Amino acid sequence: MFSSIKQTPHTQRSRQKLAAAAKRESLYSESDNNSISSQNIIQAPLKKIPITTQYLTSNDKRVISLVGNIPIDIQDLFKKYSHNKIRGELNYTSGYAYLIIGYNCYVWNYQKNSNDVRVFNLPVSGKYFISFIPMSMTNTYSVGLMVCTYEGQIRYWSDIMSSSSNYITLNLEINNDYCTCMERNETNSLLVGTSNCHLYFITIVNLRGTPELICTKVDNSAGLLRKVGTLLFSDSNNKKIIKILPQPEINNLRDVYVVTTHSIQLFEFQSNNQEKLIFDRPILNQLNELFIPPKDQSEIKEKYNPDVKIIDCDITRENQILFLISYKLNDEIQKYHLREEGITDKEYKSNYSFALVFCNIEQEEIKVSNVKLIEKSVTDRNYIAKLVLPNRGPVICILFENTIVLTTTGKDVTYKEIFNINDKILGYGVDRSKIWNPEADTQESIHILSLNKKIFDIEISIKNIYYENHSEFIDYKKYELYSYLEQVVFFDSEENPIFFDLPNCSLSDLEIVSKQLSDNILNSKSEFLPPVIDLKSYLSEKLLRLQKIISYLKERNRLDEFSLSSKLSIFWNIEKEAAAIELWKFVNSKIGKSDSNNKPYLNILANIITAFYKSKNISPERDDIIRSFFYDYVSDISSILKFIPIANSEDEQIEINEIILIILEAAYAYRKQNGVKYGINYNSISGIEPWTASEAILNIFQNNFESTEAYLNTNKIYPDLENLKDDSALTNIEKRKKLEDQLVKLASMTLKIFTERIKFIKKTDMVAVLKSLQDEYFEKRSSFIKPLADINRIQTAIELAEEYHDFETLVELSIDNEEKQHYYIDQYGNEYADILYDKLQLRNDYYKLLEQKDKYNVILKNYFNKKNIPLISWIHDIKLKNYHSAYRKLIKPGKIMKQSQRKKQLSIAKLALIAAKNRDKMNDIINDMVNKEEKESTYNKKLEETAYEMKYVDILNSYREKLINNFKNNPEYEKFNAEEKSNKEKIVNMYYQDKGFQFKHEYKSFYDLQKRYAKEILNENMIQLNEFIDFLTFEGLLFKGEISIESFLYAMQFYKHLEEEIPEDERECILQGIWRRAVLNTNWDKLKMDINDEQINYMLENTALFKLILFLKSEKLFNYIRKPQDCSEIPNVDKKYPWATEEEKLSIEEEYRKEKQQLGFYISHFNISDIIEQIISAS
Repeated sequence: MFSSIKQTPHTQRSRQKLAAAAKRESLYSESDNNSISSQNIIQAPLKKIPITTQYLTSNDKRVISLVGNIPIDIQDLFKKYSHNKIRGELNYTSGYAYLIIGYNCYVWNYQKNSNDVRVFNLPVSGKYFISFIPMSMTNTYSVGLMVCTYEGQIRYWSDIMSSSSNYITLNLEINNDYCTCMERNETNSLLVGTSNCHLYFITIVNLRGTPELICTKVDNSAGLLRKVGTLLFSDSNNKKIIKILPQPEINNLRDVYVVTTHSIQLFEFQSNNQEKLIFDRPILNQLNELFIPPKDQSEIKEKYNPDVKIIDCDITRENQILFLISYKLNDEIQKYHLREEGITDKEYKSNYSFALVFCNIEQEEIKVSNVKLIEKSVTDRNYIAKLVLPNRGPVICILFENTIVLTTTGKDVTYKEIFNINDKILGYGVDRSKIWNPEADTQESIHILSLNKKIFDIEISIKNIYYENHSEFIDYKKYELYSYLEQVVFFDSEENPIFFDLPNCSLSDLEIVSKQLSDNILNSKSEFLPPVIDLKSYLSEKLLRLQKIISYLKERNRLDEFSLSSKLSIFWNIEKEAAAIELWKFVNSKIGKSDSNNKPYLNILANIITAFYKSKNISPERDDIIRSFFYDYVSDISSILKFIPIANSEDEQIEINEIILIILEAAYAYRKQNGVKYGINYNSISGIEPWTASEAILNIFQNNFESTEAYLNTNKIYPDLENLKDDSALTNIEKRKKLEDQLVKLASMTLKIFTERIKFIKKTDMVAVLKSLQDEYFEKRSSFIKPLADINRIQTAIELAEEYHDFETLVELSIDNEEKQHYYIDQYGNEYADILYDKLQLRNDYYKLLEQKDKYNVILKNYFNKKNIPLISWIHDIKLKNYHSAYRKLIKPGKIMKQSQRKKQLSIAKLALIAAKNRDKMNDIINDMVNKEEKESTYNKKLEETAYEMKYVDILNSYREKLINNFKNNPEYEKFNAEEKSNKEKIVNMYYQDKGFQFKHEYKSFYDLQKRYAKEILNENMIQLNEFIDFLTFEGLLFKGEISIESFLYAMQFYKHLEEEIPEDERECILQGIWRRAVLNTNWDKLKMDINDEQINYMLENTALFKLILFLKSEKLFNYIRKPQDCSEIPNVDKKYPWATEEEKLSIEEEYRKEKQQLGFYISHFNISDIIEQIISAS
């Protein structure tokens, strides 16, 4: 923006002493070589200060502290008068302050915090210029007061402690003119400037102890100002004296700069008050040109008028004139600067901005040497601001209405600080006694008077400003932001007049700085923490400061912008501090005490902390290792839990439990009570592991829960009543009670940690870890809750089971309470009901299971749909008139059941099918007989399937009767005793004793299977369809003639009609098995005998193989016919015979292979494939 500024040599027109003084002060000057003398000096604070109400804010460059308060009597007047009319000043040297309220001037000694207020009546005026007159000018031991009105009336009190009526007056002869400023010139005179650029010299003289005022108009002041050349940017007649700047007297000569709205005059006053005008130079043009694009400065046009106004000015220690100006860029200039500085149109606001302009006073001209922009803008062109140069620099202070800006005269010094006051600034004061000192101080002080009834002091360290740390390892922006946030945390309060508002900064920087400050406070590394006197108070103070960080960010609407990880990191630090406070309370209560075994308390905690120190190679600074931990290592409060030892006694277990419970309970309690305010709750989980849910902490709580439970289990019996007077008995009771209480808390805390850790792992990519952790949680959940019921903490167990959805425990605790059951079903639906219904089944309480209230019909139906219990669930379907579902469940064979049961089941299934058909007919009438034929076909098919299911039971029953009758018809039967008559093995052996010797010998395992199935049939049990088909086909091998053929035909018929009952992947294997055994059952050796074709045909027509083909052809079921070469598939013995031993499985599998080999032999030696092909092809 200021590309037109050229740096010029600094030629001062000051006297020799000032030049020497300026040289000595070059450390703080604009010189490029000296502005930063060291790159590696670390910044140091002004001083280590206690945080009390006296201090308002402090950093390494300045301290702001409270000096005093405005007297109560004056404060009451604030309520009666407009605040815009109130202004004042602080006289640093004398300690007095004044406030103008209405037409009165109120004076008191603010440095003594006096309430003795002196009231001085003022002439009626719209504006006053007031100056305290030092004792050196009054020639008394009292401070005087001079008032000049806007209209030129002067009142002078030579002693403010005397009567307010003791004053003298003087009226300036200023027709059509108004006073604009008044400044002290020397020991006994003042200068007054006017709106028409007149300058008046006011001298205080004492004649025989009586003060008098003498007024002299400075010659040529107005006339010469009128000779200034034509002004290009403003009305040349609209000019006035803004500031009078008297300089120190040297060799009986005093320079006085007079600054007007457009120009600078320099007067030289002699000791006899004779004045001489040295120069009169325009300045406004140059200031305007700063804001004109360089390409247009050769031809300045009216359209570029940037509306520059001189607000205030002063002379620096380097003899430069420093201007505080306001400016407003018009649209044309704005377009240029937007392009130059890369600012978008949206960011631009057409307000008045401020800048500091440094000008060198050279022999022929005044040149701008530097410009510093001020981050402040207003809408009012006539906005009033004050430029304050205590001791003429290097510190610069700009006072706006409620904003203070601190910077320096150093061109290359980056220091700039802006802070706001929560009310209007009324005035200020600096130590003017040092203003002409040849050397600058290392510290400067400015007193501020504000409408918030406070008077405070800004003490600035020039040393720290100029020697700040510019190390490449320090991010200066973050450093400044950190310093600011630290001020907020330690000084911001309702009583503090300093208003702390966040500076402009990136979100990432704010997150980093907030976390760093939080860490430093937690670890006692902030310099503003108070000295440790009482540890409890010290920890509480840290907690308050940690809370302040997050609450301030919340108040400034920045916390919600934080990432969840950053927000949690800050909040977790507060939790740790809260946990430390509670743990210290425990420690403090146990100091000097012993347990029941006379062992000192805290030994375990001391050992834990010692182990922690050793793991970190820490040498504690204090002898008391426990206190040392609370001073410096609270951030590691979770880490010390890793060093929890195994308890060797109940007393040790109690102390360990107390330590771990206090820490975690305090943390979770703080989170619950305060987290909501900051958008943090139990479900706030990020990608950073919660300190309360680490794997180590989870294991610690699990282990100590189990250990506590073990101690309780070994000490179950309470002492007898007569032994209650025994102290040791009472101690044991107390111990058990304490352990029981701790077990309850450990259970609750372990479950909380478990679930929080699961939530965290879900946020990661650790899929296998998550599954393992969830499995462990579901496996162990009940084990943390059920033991509470064992120690009669039933209600707590119920509450935990409800909170963590441990429905297994809830069912156990409510199994006999129907009201509770209904409550939980209403609350949790099938999650609870499924486990309850399982439990009712185990207790065979089917009546209670099926007699659920109608409102639970859907829940019970959902349960039955998930469970394979058709023998019960069909009853519920009948209740709901869901006959199709009842039929589907009843038609399916269940687990092992009696033949009579299956017969009844099938009978009910048939009735359900009929009922379903009737119900469907009613629905069809309503729905216009939709798909009537299809439904009829489906119904007939189901009816046929039901008939065969019933026939299947009848066949089993007939076999059972056949086995029994064969046994009873044996001549030996009558000789058997009762036990032998009921021996199933004997019955089966007798049935097969003369049958199929060859097959029983060659296929011993198959024969064992045959006897196994026969025994099941004898016991009236149902067997699986695939087992029954095996039974029938092996029966066909053992028997001959019609019985054999009938067995194979039954096997094929049941396979065909009940095929849906067989798993799809097993059907083909079973069908091939039927054909394979049918082939093996044929006596193919006869084909090699010398027999004719008729005999061959007769032989084949009486085989099971022929009858099977004939049956299937008659039924047109060609897809069920298999050729011998297609019958080599054997079953998976592991799947088909899971009950068998490995040896039995190997034997069974070997015999299946033997079947295959025999089949292959027949195919290759007897050409049976062609024979069977002919049979199949024959009509």
